[in-house]
Amino acid sequence: MLELSEKQAETLVEAEILTIEQFETLRAGAGITSLSGIGEATAEKWEDQMLDWLAANAREDEPDGEQSEAAE
Repeated sequence: MLELSEKQAETLVEAEILTIEQFETLRAGAGITSLSGIGEATAEKWEDQMLDWLAANAREDEPDGEQSEAAE
């Protein structure tokens, strides 16, 4: 999903950013650039990649028009 160098992957693991939820919590709070060695260009690139992935993997409504239980 995210294009990461080995060092960038280590940075995320060290910060315990292992899930999309943790990534989004960081992004909405202190910001991705709060991570050591992550600048504006990298943060923007990751945010774009994450949004692209989320859009491509969004859950569709169930055939009867109801949302799936996981989406609630």
